[in-house]
Amino acid sequence: MLRFVLCAAALVACSGGIDRSAFDLNVCTSGSWDPLAGIALADPNESLELVEADDASSTVLSTHGTPCAAASDVGACKAALAAATTAAGWEIDACGGAGCRVSRQFFVAESAGVVRVIDDVASLGAELAPVDSAANAVLLADYAHAEGYPPAYVDCTQPQALARADGSFDVFLATGDGDCSDRVEEDVAVFPDGTTALLQQTVSPAKKQCLLP
Repeated sequence: MLRFVLCAAALVACSGGIDRSAFDLNVCTSGSWDPLAGIALADPNESLELVEADDASSTVLSTHGTPCAAASDVGACKAALAAATTAAGWEIDACGGAGCRVSRQFFVAESAGVVRVIDDVASLGAELAPVDSAANAVLLADYAHAEGYPPAYVDCTQPQALARADGSFDVFLATGDGDCSDRVEEDVAVFPDGTTALLQQTVSPAKKQCLLP
């Protein structure tokens, strides 16, 4: 059941958002999150890349494993990796002093020279199943519920995950500071089969309007 709580900034009872006291698994290193660090895949020979691309270029943001390590034609495999793209994926909107840039993120899997693009939540869940680690759970929760702003939802200030006795995980996600932007916190359940469910969400409205730099 989804529990949605709208918190006014003046209400002390809502100021803390979701209770994180039971969360004890931290997937961050030195205060930052590498999305593919520590994940485990069902195929131990498979590599996985997180790619961000726009109409002009693409960049590999994170890599798990060694791409093309078991490919019979390494050159062809690397060419296929470099060419892998999609019009779908997770849209990223970034605005700043130079204006706004719209790009998309997606994943590229490779095993024995066979390259696949993963650009939706269902495919990512299947790729990460069975989800039996905090690293897999946080990655899936973030891209299943980030609503266009992945990575920004993983809060490294405290542990982000909690393992349940039934094999599922609770994952804490957050975005916004509650000052210039709404503070949104979520408790997401991640199940071993690669599916997720939003258990709780709190929203603390921004206290003021701030101009973009």
